[in-house]
Amino acid sequence: MTAPGTTRLQQEAERRTLALLRDVGETYRTAREDAGLSQRQIAVAAGISQSYLAEIEAAIAEPSLAVVVALAKALGGDASFRFFPGTGPHVRDRIQAPMVEAMLRILHPRWSRFPEVPVRRP
Repeated sequence: MTAPGTTRLQQEAERRTLALLRDVGETYRTAREDAGLSQRQIAVAAGISQSYLAEIEAAIAEPSLAVVVALAKALGGDASFRFFPGTGPHVRDRIQAPMVEAMLRILHPRWSRFPEVPVRRP
């Protein structure tokens, strides 16, 4: 349940966090079962309790990055993090942006200097 006074951005972050926790828990459970290992075996190898691993797999606990990495190593894998930008202008490259700005400066004055698609901030 969302606390009163939270913004839409905070609500979306909370919703996405819960979805990621479910994905992480399911990924660990599937990898563990595929390897034919018990929760106890993986928990001991990762240095955490079996009950904590059960909570992670059930998306109840929110593991730290250190625990995520330890579990990945215990399962014979590697953990990674990837951020996917979803808002803002499409030209974000520090080289491309100045080139586009330079081209816009040399356009004929009758040309409209508007992006093809309006860019709105959240």
